[in-house]
Amino acid sequence: MDDNGRKLTKAQLKEIDKINEAAEIRSRVEAELKANIPMQEYLATFNPGSAEQFADNYLTSKTLWHQYGAFFLKQKENHEMEWIEAANEHLGNILQKKLFDKQCLWRAEQETLPGVEICFDFLIWEHNILNCPFIEPITAEDVELYQEYLRTNANADIENNLYYSLVSWQSYDELKAAYNTGHGRANFPEWYEFYNSRRGTGVYMSLPNIRGTKENEYMRLGLGLSPEREKAIDAINDVLDNPGKPVIDKEGRPFLYQFDEDKIRYCVENFEDKLTKKYYKASKWFYNEESDEEEILEVIDMFI
Repeated sequence: MDDNGRKLTKAQLKEIDKINEAAEIRSRVEAELKANIPMQEYLATFNPGSAEQFADNYLTSKTLWHQYGAFFLKQKENHEMEWIEAANEHLGNILQKKLFDKQCLWRAEQETLPGVEICFDFLIWEHNILNCPFIEPITAEDVELYQEYLRTNANADIENNLYYSLVSWQSYDELKAAYNTGHGRANFPEWYEFYNSRRGTGVYMSLPNIRGTKENEYMRLGLGLSPEREKAIDAINDVLDNPGKPVIDKEGRPFLYQFDEDKIRYCVENFEDKLTKKYYKASKWFYNEESDEEEILEVIDMFI
């Protein structure tokens, strides 16, 4: 039963079990990281506020490695199913653009969406894009447009949803900054740009971020961030959005960007146990596939 006395479905009970499992894994991983003295000493060489952000992201990442590591390994061992997975991935790319447009409208308070209450909900649906209930189904015209995109972009970036990239398909703030300024911490996805040019949806990028602005203020008040951490967050964002600025604090300590893949890899290789390294490598394999011209042509054929 839920709080209103309604009987929960099997799907809801399964989702609750997954949430509880993730919470248990996160709690265990958090204890392991706090007890990992070499890693703590390494993080202490960086600006404290930025190191705290990095540690938070590393905790989330390691939790996911252990939560889904066995699944990633199984997928790696069943590599013969790669084309079924590839088909789902590329269909997902089409849906990601539809979802991003919905996000722009939702943030501008021009739409309400069932089950979406905060900005983070879009990141959740990004990783379950094929089951997102409030975006329109893929049409034959959508597939034809995607095929045209692949044909006209021999070096198309068709894997912009990598888990370990600095941003993802639904990273609104970073992608909007890239779209409006042409620089910063991200590149605006080629697929989004192509879609906008054909469908006229670029206008969504000029919509105001009303809900996001409100939410950021509520989060700052609710989290009670320390002044030091707020300054670190602002400094890191400033550096990332303005290349060329100094990347050390007044005490000469470098800032540690929370999604720095090189630093994440360094921590895994130098401070983690064999199982974590195994899960990390499996997850890297799962989210990184080749995207050369030959594969693009094969993908086009797959949709025909």
